[in-house]
Amino acid sequence: LATFLVSCKSPTESPAPTENRYYVDNISYTIDTVYFANKAVHATGVIKNIGTSPISPVFYVSGEFFKRNTFVTSLGETRFAVTRACVVNDTIHWQLTQPIAGDSLDYLFPALAKMSVYYVE
Repeated sequence: LATFLVSCKSPTESPAPTENRYYVDNISYTIDTVYFANKAVHATGVIKNIGTSPISPVFYVSGEFFKRNTFVTSLGETRFAVTRACVVNDTIHWQLTQPIAGDSLDYLFPALAKMSVYYVE
């Protein structure tokens, strides 16, 4: 179980050159589980709006998977679309999945990092 805070709000360019991201600040992230199953790595957790304003839908919860908990080999970024508002002090459960090709023994200790919440313009 890991909880951490991130505070930033600025546009950035995603791997898709036409996507502008606007990051939401004052979000608390909790990662409950990270595991390998059915030829994919999965993670579940909760975000909490600890700011002073609601977050309107549609927004995304994003994270980057790593092959091991040493955070050396990235498996790529994935995101979860949230289609309901997140009012102040509200929590939303999320699930991220990244399909992979490989033997399950290579993914015994997957990890998730670089969590963010953002809008896309």
